Amino acid sequence: MPTGEARQRGYTLAALMMIVTVLGIGLAAVAPLWSARIQRDREEELISRGFQYAEALRVFQKRFGRLPNRLEELDEVEPRSIRRLWDDPMTGDEGWAVIVEMPGRGLLALDSRTGQPLVPVDLDGDGQPDALPPAQPPEGGGRPVVGPIHGVKSRASGGAFHTLFDTDDYGDWEFTVELLQNAVAKPGPTGFPPRANALTLGRPFRYPPPGAAPSDGRPPGGGRPTDRPPGPMPNPEGKE
Repeated sequence: MPTGEARQRGYTLAALMMIVTVLGIGLAAVAPLWSARIQRDREEELISRGFQYAEALRVFQKRFGRLPNRLEELDEVEPRSIRRLWDDPMTGDEGWAVIVEMPGRGLLALDSRTGQPLVPVDLDGDGQPDALPPAQPPEGGGRPVVGPIHGVKSRASGGAFHTLFDTDDYGDWEFTVELLQNAVAKPGPTGFPPRANALTLGRPFRYPPPGAAPSDGRPPGGGRPTDRPPGPMPNPEGKE
């Protein structure tokens, strides 16, 4: 027959097992919520950084009369058009897909690391995907020349919590200089077009461009409102 001390050890073990079970159930319930929060933050960071690149492209074009052939030009050509080259928050690296104009094919997304189409395309009409001629790196090395660059998008794709440009696949969100130019071209209530930039587009703003309901805080193309105040977005990577 077990002694009192043995019974006490048994009760303690049973209590510990119950605590571990409850903690496991709690973690299993919280993990999806935490994962969803991280996903939402990354999507918001993608929107913020995407519009910062679009704004930098607009500034570069206005200053130099052309669009850059590499994203690095936004940082290398003085005066700089962007504070720094931001990583794609969905992939964790600087390898954005860049949107360029192909003669006879319109805008096409290329992998900035290789200069090849992000999605295989049929260039010669034979029904088979074709590769582009190898892009040449600039003098001194670096990423290949793929431009002129009209915009950026993430190389990754997947279902998003946010809806932007009428799609909830973040791989379809294209942040182009034309988007800002179209927004600037629309006059505001004062008769003058408001200045569209990365601090207003993609956040609550007073004069949304075509495609967003007036004063609803939606990004262009009908995105969902965000409760973030205007200003720099937080950096989940802890970088400047």
